[in-house]
Amino acid sequence: MADYKVGQVLFISVKGKAQLLPVQVVEQLTKKTLSGEHVSYMVRLGAGEDAKTFDIATIGAEMIFSSAAKAKEILIERVSKTISRAVDSAVNQANQLYPGVFENSSESAPNPVVLSDNEVTEVVLEDGTVARVKLPQSI
Repeated sequence: MADYKVGQVLFISVKGKAQLLPVQVVEQLTKKTLSGEHVSYMVRLGAGEDAKTFDIATIGAEMIFSSAAKAKEILIERVSKTISRAVDSAVNQANQLYPGVFENSSESAPNPVVLSDNEVTEVVLEDGTVARVKLPQSI
């Protein structure tokens, strides 16, 4: 198990749910026995009277992240892989169902159009994502 600091905020991906929970490490327990040393952590979910404390090993976490940025990076990567598999599967089905009709073209996205300062524009990114962007007065 990773080494966490008391007071540290962790982000937990819950098994079977599309949910990310922020928890705070509130206690580090070290148990020394003849067979070795075992470290466990107690985390708090929530604040005030509604707060609940759990042993991090029993909370049902699929993944534990030490930062929101790392959680975002890993989760986006996982979702991206899932989407790629789904698209690849659909392309394979299209090739089987419609031989000679379906072409797997990889047209590149159009180049972004930049308007004058302070205008809102839609930009199509390379991956097909459409973003609305308000340009600043100066860069």
